[in-house]
Amino acid sequence: MLLWAKHFAMIGFLAAPVLSYAQAGGGCTAASRFLTETRLQCVSCALENATGVKPSEKFIALMGVTAERYTYLAPDQKMSNGDVIHAHSADGGEALRNFQRKVIQQIQAYGFCKSGSSYGDKVPVTMFDLVYPAVSGSKSKDEVQVRDGKKVLNNESSTGLSAKEMKKVAEYLGFSSTDDMSNLFESDYFKYSSPLKRQEVFKKAVKSNRNSYHDDLKSCLDEMTGSEDTDAKFRLRPEVVNRDNQKLCEAMAKECELPSTDFCYKTPAPPALGNDSGSSGGSGASGAPVPAESHGAAH
Repeated sequence: MLLWAKHFAMIGFLAAPVLSYAQAGGGCTAASRFLTETRLQCVSCALENATGVKPSEKFIALMGVTAERYTYLAPDQKMSNGDVIHAHSADGGEALRNFQRKVIQQIQAYGFCKSGSSYGDKVPVTMFDLVYPAVSGSKSKDEVQVRDGKKVLNNESSTGLSAKEMKKVAEYLGFSSTDDMSNLFESDYFKYSSPLKRQEVFKKAVKSNRNSYHDDLKSCLDEMTGSEDTDAKFRLRPEVVNRDNQKLCEAMAKECELPSTDFCYKTPAPPALGNDSGSSGGSGASGAPVPAESHGAAH
């Protein structure tokens, strides 16, 4: 879109120091409670300013739920009694940065759904108390959910949600079950793949699992996978550097005040075979978890 070049020229995107869109007077739609408390307003704002199109808040929630659920965000806390407490974006610090980074990387490769689409926009009040902890890992934006005076453990319970409640979240997002959501977003490939490879794998997964999605999600996924035909920023090709795609990623990263934008164009090499310092990522992998973006839903 022509607005792409216009917005970056307006804010001096390539100049230093870089101001956030809010600091530069960018025209972001007023932040909702959901986007503010999940710390994803920066992603939504950057997308809106960089593309001229407001993303669906429900779509941002989808990216947040999957990033929280299928990503190793930070080292576990090991308690004196042997219990392990897993990191969540609500903890802030490294966990929040890795959470925002994963959301940004997914959008960089997959595209996004626009506000006003049939997928829906605002997270309704009736779903807030389920969707918010599914995204943040906590019912408080400041601390992990507590039951009986202590932090609860494991992926679902540490968000304060039961398996039944998590199924409601998946259904709200357009899936028939949490397994269907896992089949689309949980994978071993993500961390060590380029945006192009991520896009290719995602499109194949969407196609192969299409019958398990509700109609509103199908519409959103069609919009996402078709974005490379409608917006050159998502037209990723082998051995061709898409500078606009990198700039979009960098815009979101800078708006979220992440310390580096290297992840927008650098893909880490996978660990050597036989290295027992971490798993290859995804659920069911053996060994200790590897760095961010490769830990599965079992955390």
